[in-house]
Parts: sequence; C-alpha cells; structure tokens
Amino acid sequence: MAKEKIGSNATFSGTQKGSTIVKDHLYAYAVPEAASTSVDTRLSFATGKYYVVGRFTGNASTDPGGLDNGNITAWSINFNGVLVAQFKVESAGEDSPMLGYNDIIIPPLTDVIVLSQSDGDSAGRITTCSIIGRVYR
Repeated sequence: MAKEKIGSNATFSGTQKGSTIVKDHLYAYAVPEAASTSVDTRLSFATGKYYVVGRFTGNASTDPGGLDNGNITAWSINFNGVLVAQFKVESAGEDSPMLGYNDIIIPPLTDVIVLSQSDGDSAGRITTCSIIGRVYR
C-alpha cells in the first residue's frame, strides 16, 4: 500500500518501486535503470480503499553521454496480474515517440505492476517511468 504523507514528512526522498500519497495525490517515480533486454519490474505497489485517476509516463532508453544512441523500449501496465496497457517508445530512428503517456484509472485494492523491456545493446542507456494521479476516497 502507498506510504501516506502530509505536512513536513511529504518531502520527496527519492525514487523507488512503490508509490507515495500526499493528501489527495499519488506519485510513483521508478529508479532510473539501465535498459535491459530482459523484462524488468519498474513499479510495483498496491492501492488501498480509494481509486486513482492518473497518467503513466515512460521514456525510451537514452544514453546521456551520446544522445544519438538509443533503443526501443516496450512498457506494460498490469492490474492484479492482467495486462491493461502496452506500448512502445523509441529513441533511435523508427518514428515512434520518445516518451509515451497512458491515462489510467487505478481501481481500489489493485496490485499495480509496470514492466519494461528494451532491445539491443543497452549499456549506458537509461529508462525512467512514473505514475502521477489524483486520489479519490
């Protein structure tokens, strides 16, 4: 379940696989990781007795030291083990977007898992993702 914060303990303390609630807002920022050809769990958390109206954002793997080096990254969003959204983004030359958005409603008491997988040699290429939304109780 999301860590709930209000007042002075609501300071951003870093990225993680879980989510945090500040008053009526939920956020989950995944740890920036090197892109991988294997499937990686990037976010994993459960909602409580509330639902969330929000947006998932995921970027294609990018090499900050060589911006012309990129890969395709596939993202999938799963609720209670069921695939609800999947899309790809790329930072190479396939004319796909570099950053993907997916508006979502996360139901109450839902296990949320976000997975990523990138193609090719991914050394030094980083991916990030987030879910940001409004909590309704």
